[in-house]
Amino acid sequence: MRTWIKFFSLLVLTSSVAGPAQAGSYKDFVIYGVERVKIGHSSKVLSGNVGSHFEVNMAAGTRVEGNVHSGGTFGHNGGSNAGVSGNLYINGDTRIGTGSTIGGDVHSSGEVHVRKNADVLGTVYYAPSGSLTLGQGATVGGSVMGTPQAPDLPSAKALKSFTAGGASIIKGGAQTTALLPGSYDVLDLGTGNILQMSAGDYYFNEIGIGSGSDLVFDATDGRIRIFVKDSIDGGSGIAMEVLNGDASMVYMETGGDFRMAGGAHVLGTVYAPNGTIHVGSGGSKSYVEGALWGNEISIEHNVQIVRNPVPEPEALALFLAGLLITLVQIRRRQSV
Repeated sequence: MRTWIKFFSLLVLTSSVAGPAQAGSYKDFVIYGVERVKIGHSSKVLSGNVGSHFEVNMAAGTRVEGNVHSGGTFGHNGGSNAGVSGNLYINGDTRIGTGSTIGGDVHSSGEVHVRKNADVLGTVYYAPSGSLTLGQGATVGGSVMGTPQAPDLPSAKALKSFTAGGASIIKGGAQTTALLPGSYDVLDLGTGNILQMSAGDYYFNEIGIGSGSDLVFDATDGRIRIFVKDSIDGGSGIAMEVLNGDASMVYMETGGDFRMAGGAHVLGTVYAPNGTIHVGSGGSKSYVEGALWGNEISIEHNVQIVRNPVPEPEALALFLAGLLITLVQIRRRQSV
């Protein structure tokens, strides 16, 4: 019995290690914005890929520890000393800012501008219809004119179809509310509230969360999924916590915008295909663990982002099927 428990634990731990990503999957990205991704001054994507169908912009002092994919353009938005540890796959013009560093290769079908004192440690692959321009002191590991590798861009995910309604939950300041899974109208929390949510599905028409509030997700019995017809709007200093789990146990889907002001600690995967996901403000540091997928992504100043998305159903099903087959094989060997 102990052998089985140890083996099961080993498989669970192994499944959490990222393997090769499938092309065209949202799960490949910690940040994906269909129209645009904007990463503000000094913000850091500490793990995971960033992508957009049309435009990725990185301001001064930003960093992406992964690859960047864009079906349109990539630029450092006039910013300097930015960096990408992996490769760029850009289906348009690429502008690498002054003093910035790309740790891998650059694949671009348009014009490539490597500005003053910027470095590309890998090779720049650019199309015959494009060009490569180096500023003063800029370096590249090599250059090849030919057919650059195209970006891997995911297909749109459909919003869940549902009907919300029922009681509205409206609370003044400094109250604690334990909310069971179910269907509600409006959730409106004043400042300094504590909201406790447990495993299951929640449906709302709209959510508003006052500054300084805490959202506590109890994942003891499974994942917490929140579906909102309109928008999720949060004030400053909002903190999220997962009990008996981590950020992969929380999923939030909204038909409108998702906004969290400065000082936020966001946990979970957020999907807003029709709206803007906006995290942070100019004055205070924010933190995200999970994934942000939307129509537009706007990351403000000084936001740190770590990849920990909700597993896709197909991936979870494949893992469980593989686990079952492996356990049966071990049992057969033990019986011989």
